[in-house]
Amino acid sequence: MLNDLLETDNPDSELFEKSNHFRVNLYSTDLLFWKKVLSHYEELKKKTFNERFEWFTKQVDENTFFCVRVDVYGGAFLFDTLKDDNIPVENFPIGTIFIMKSEFDNERVIYESDGTFQLIKSQNDYPVSY
Repeated sequence: MLNDLLETDNPDSELFEKSNHFRVNLYSTDLLFWKKVLSHYEELKKKTFNERFEWFTKQVDENTFFCVRVDVYGGAFLFDTLKDDNIPVENFPIGTIFIMKSEFDNERVIYESDGTFQLIKSQNDYPVSY
């Protein structure tokens, strides 16, 4: 259902453009969020991508968040330069989780966007698992 609305599996989608071609997921542990999605699903399908995305960003809270996965094809030392130059933090709501994973070092660093759209190291281990 989220794939239909946000096109999370389509590499040519507007979501991939917005994320600089990184993989994006939306997580929620809030049952009310899922009830809202179900009740607005048909209405949301008729809207443009930007209108749907805006609707989802308004649903973000401590239990519902976007997660952008950034795969780095190099050592983990690239995280700091990559996060400053290539991550479109301002395209996602405050509190979005950015997981940077090094394919070579098998290391993972988790950041969150703060109120000034800067990436700070996360104090939590995201994303939640179901």
